[in-house]
Amino acid sequence: MNEDGPTVKAFEEKYGIKVKIDLVSQANYNNTIASMIASGDSPDVYFCNMFFPECLTTMQPIDAAQLDLTDPIWDKVFIDKFTVNGKAYIVNSLGSPNGAGDVLYFNKTVLKQAGFTEEQFPDKLYEKGVWTWDALEKIMSTVKTKLGSQGYQPAFLHYDSILTSTGCNMYKYENNKFSLNLSDPFLVTVNERLADWYQKGYIKDYNLDARDEFTTGKVAIAAIDAFGLRKKGYWQNMNQDAIGFTYLPDFDSSHKRVDSGLAVGWGIVKGAKNPVAAGIFLRYYLDGNNYDTSKFFINEQAESFFFQLTSKGSSNRNFALTWNNYMVALTTPANVKTKLASMQNTLQEQCNYFNNIIAKNAQ
Repeated sequence: MNEDGPTVKAFEEKYGIKVKIDLVSQANYNNTIASMIASGDSPDVYFCNMFFPECLTTMQPIDAAQLDLTDPIWDKVFIDKFTVNGKAYIVNSLGSPNGAGDVLYFNKTVLKQAGFTEEQFPDKLYEKGVWTWDALEKIMSTVKTKLGSQGYQPAFLHYDSILTSTGCNMYKYENNKFSLNLSDPFLVTVNERLADWYQKGYIKDYNLDARDEFTTGKVAIAAIDAFGLRKKGYWQNMNQDAIGFTYLPDFDSSHKRVDSGLAVGWGIVKGAKNPVAAGIFLRYYLDGNNYDTSKFFINEQAESFFFQLTSKGSSNRNFALTWNNYMVALTTPANVKTKLASMQNTLQEQCNYFNNIIAKNAQ
């Protein structure tokens, strides 16, 4: 996190423990940690950014940190989700600046140009209880009709965020095992709707490659994780006064939005030389009370919304388990079932790979 310097310094002063920070590329994170372990230079703390279950190859159970997991600071739902064979590996806290959750962002200026009043903005529709995929489609359709010829794009929706907000996943992870979920009829329905939006030109792409187009000021809607609420987040190069935000919409009256977000947490590396000190650090570092968050976010409303989003710890949550399955939505609605069927063997191989990692590495 960009703003954690004062907290790390305060920790060092309070406990007399020196913190050495290794900057490791997320693109090759787990392999880099494995190389450090092999060289005898193992770090103590592991940052797990969507690396489960590969992280099990380089992590040990959190027991080594001697953390009190009954402490109310901890996100019990998250810990339980990533407990393997009765051993917790990854932790995160409630109400921490390090929390994760998905957000629907909107450009107020673009929506006004398209003819929407503030009472018709997504946050107001959410407050009225009428914020649904139909309402989102109406906004996208209007933007395309009224502003499309001027180079405006209705929306960027990150596939993992929009899919998991419906409660769907390509995979199931239960009882320490991954399995496919492709036969779920609602998964098909959701992807048919996403494919329809793609065909109508409301969505240019569901991949992360399209994310930064929101910063140009010519995209009306963006759905992705909460990092966009930060001053130094995704949208730092755009007019932050134009950014609105709210929860992702309900699919419909029968399928309410579920809390969703990235599987991001912290743990202890295999071969850690200072696991107990690392546990003391994590308890301090992941406590929101040890931060001055007033300058982290684009405004006070964004700060308040972030902590509403990340402090609940509801059991009705759906974590994005894998990346890069968005291609199923880049087709026609009629072709979604065929596309899912064509992906089955590849996705099953991925399940087998994950399950083999768990079997070999979980203690």
